[in-house]
Order: sequence, then C-alpha cells, then structure tokens
Amino acid sequence: MATLKTQENDNIISDFLNTITDEKIKSDCLELVKLIEEVTKKPAKMWWEKMIWFWKYHYKYESGHEWDWFLTGLAPKKKDITIYIMPWFKEYDDILNNLGKYKKTGSSCMSIKKLEDINIEELKKLIDKSVNYMIEKWK
Repeated sequence: MATLKTQENDNIISDFLNTITDEKIKSDCLELVKLIEEVTKKPAKMWWEKMIWFWKYHYKYESGHEWDWFLTGLAPKKKDITIYIMPWFKEYDDILNNLGKYKKTGSSCMSIKKLEDINIEELKKLIDKSVNYMIEKWK
C-alpha cells in the first residue's frame, strides 16, 4: 500500500494557527474551524503540517491502492485560505452561484481571500452536502 506524505497527526491546531502572521487569515481560519465543526459535528484535527481536517474516511481504489483521507478541511496560505470540498459536482451549482467570491483551484479545492466575501449559510450547505455524499459513498 502506498504511503501518503499528508497524514493525520497530533499537532495542536492553535499552535499551528499561531504561526500565521496575517491576522485576518488567522481570524478567518479560527471562524472556519468553528463553522466546520458545527456542520460536521466532528472536532478539527491536523493533517500533514499545514492542513486542518474534519472527519477521516478510508477508501480503496479498484487498483488496490487505499488510504485514509479527510471529508472536508482547510489550509491557510499566505494570501488566502483553501477550503477542501471533496466531491465537486455540478449539483452544487445553485449553492456555488450564491456563495460569493471564491476561486476554484483544483478538483476539490476553492480559495477565498476573506470570510466576509462568502455567504456563510451557503458555505454550510456546501460542506454539509459534500460530507453527506462522501459518508454515503464510502460507508
């Protein structure tokens, strides 16, 4: 089985967030952690060195490769915050159209500059829909 570089660890989230020098990004990350914990009903954990994740799942490809990954998470960057929405489907278009200012940056990633640019209720719906889909798919 392949070993991923990015893995769950016991690092302390507050210690990690205190290394962020941009006070706005740090503050927004703290708010996002609370928000995602509220939606997922799971505590935040550190993943790798610079990612915060919520709710781990195990999956196995037909090829035999398998590993653990997170259902949703976030990673502060120098100028923005990446939020991970695991399945990124067209079915989310209604939510995404009302979400606010974000940039899709990968197959499961979006970045935001600041939390005020986002409709929080739509973000909660997006996270909830994504997490519930993944729970059903991988249970």
